[in-house]
Amino acid sequence: MIYELENTALAAGLFEGWQETLIWSCLQKVMGKVFVTDLTRPESAMAFVGCFAFVAGKPDRELVLAKPEGFVIMAPRNEAWAALIGECFPDAKKATRYAIRKDTRFDEDALRKIVSGLPAGYELK
Repeated sequence: MIYELENTALAAGLFEGWQETLIWSCLQKVMGKVFVTDLTRPESAMAFVGCFAFVAGKPDRELVLAKPEGFVIMAPRNEAWAALIGECFPDAKKATRYAIRKDTRFDEDALRKIVSGLPAGYELK
């Protein structure tokens, strides 16, 4: 049975180290929901927001199959989760999603250096 987890702190350790703003939003109850199969000691969890489902912890077939209806982008925590998603949804399209660093600072000096190296007649807009 799949449950919505009210005490999201119980699942925080399953997502520890996964630097993803959407997961943090679910865990902080800002937006999205966290789903589990065990409300007291979850070993696996799905953080769901928008059309994204992030799965972590011990791979759980019941959790994968309980994805919300419609189009869902399932993001596995590791290869074991990816394999399970592939088994459950063999016709699903697999794609690589690249994350953007969240701890960055715009470097104007680096941009000026690039612009100064452009050949005559070129400009950066």
